[in-house]
Amino acid sequence: RLAELSSALTEAKRKRLEAEGRYKEVKRILKNPELAEAFPGVVDNDLIQKLKAQLIDVEAELAQISQRYKPEHPQRKRVEARLKALRDRLSEEINKILRSFELEYKVALERERSIQSALDEIEEQALSLGRKLIEFEQLKNEVDSLRQVFAALKTRAREAEVSGNIAANNITIIDAADVPLNPVRPRKRLNVALAILVGLVGGVGLAFLQEYLDNTVKVQEDVETLVGLPFLGAVPSYREEAEAGEEASMLFALGHPRSSFAESCRVVRTNLIFALANRERRRVLVTSPGPQEGKTTIAANLAVILAQGGSRVLLVDSDLRRPLIGELFGFGRDTKGLTDLILGRVSVDEAIKSTEVEGLFVVPSGPIPPNPSELLGSPRFRELVELFSERFDWAIFDSPPVVAVADSVVLSSLVDGVVLVVKSAKTTRDLLKRAYKQLSDVNAPLLGTVLNDYDVRTEGYRYYYYYRYYRGEGSPSEGEEGKGRGSLKS
Repeated sequence: RLAELSSALTEAKRKRLEAEGRYKEVKRILKNPELAEAFPGVVDNDLIQKLKAQLIDVEAELAQISQRYKPEHPQRKRVEARLKALRDRLSEEINKILRSFELEYKVALERERSIQSALDEIEEQALSLGRKLIEFEQLKNEVDSLRQVFAALKTRAREAEVSGNIAANNITIIDAADVPLNPVRPRKRLNVALAILVGLVGGVGLAFLQEYLDNTVKVQEDVETLVGLPFLGAVPSYREEAEAGEEASMLFALGHPRSSFAESCRVVRTNLIFALANRERRRVLVTSPGPQEGKTTIAANLAVILAQGGSRVLLVDSDLRRPLIGELFGFGRDTKGLTDLILGRVSVDEAIKSTEVEGLFVVPSGPIPPNPSELLGSPRFRELVELFSERFDWAIFDSPPVVAVADSVVLSSLVDGVVLVVKSAKTTRDLLKRAYKQLSDVNAPLLGTVLNDYDVRTEGYRYYYYYRYYRGEGSPSEGEEGKGRGSLKS
């Protein structure tokens, strides 16, 4: 029930955003009635078209009569009255249609509030049930403990009764005790052996317990088993490749083109090219299940790699809640960007900024708005997405996490593909499955997953050794191999 309501709430928010966008457009049109007749829903209305045709006929008739009669002539006045009545009728019908969009928005808003209220009620019931279940378990444990105490007391009472009825036996010394030559306790060798054995077993057991309790995703097989999406690539941590004393930049592929991080990003780029080989437009949304999982790092470096390959690439910071793209490329927080572009404060050419990478352009987020979801779901943003895809080979959109807010779900309907970034040893299985379900429920075009901060050593020594060799960090000699094995053990 909770899952159904969550899915219904997502759908209700999407419909409310669409209805709100149309309603805001209607309010703008009401201030300029000349635009009303060209509004979708008005221009294709049969009654409106019929009234406009009648209006044209009466206007033509009035033009003919005006040539023969003066303004005060009764016949000319009758035609003018008919013309005024038709114009009033046309204006009234147009206003009815425009008011219907307001009603549609109010209905969608009320439905969203109703589902949200039902969801809150279900969650409160679940919390209440959980508290009662905990209280029940506590009482049950207390009863079990009292029963055990009672059983123990009953057993001791019976033993005391039996002991009192037993007569004292006659005791005779059969053989005198021998004086031991060696101490019986402590048995040091046995104790040391037992301590070593217990330590080994305890350490192994603790390691297995820690692995069992760890609910995070670590390797490619974990991701594929949980969501079944194509695997686009595994990207290692760029911080581990930085030299001693170097402050690693998130644009690591730009400054270290031969690093394993950059090579892994090229693998992701190649898989994306194949995944979108038959698409004329390549609009890609990069997101993650939760925060701080590396989606912005992957989006920025992927854009750099694509531009270095000769493509014209536009990187759009559509994370209007915690934007990073602008600062990453050296633009200040007060730089005009996507928010200003949607609200019409700047032109497209003013919002698009060039970078030091040839062929790579960025659109910073601009000021953080109070209503990010509404802006991203507006008709103006849809127009901008189409415009971006016409002017560039690739449009990469960095968006907020899926589970945290609804922005990514709204954006997923505007792009050709969605890349889900998963952070190794951080993203939990439950969070990944929840993000996948939210995107699947709205039929998002999921291209695949990228495993970020991947530790290549988790695949075993042999893979790690050749991984380092192809980076140019060693030669495949037995001596080096033995040395590497020793360092791995340590």
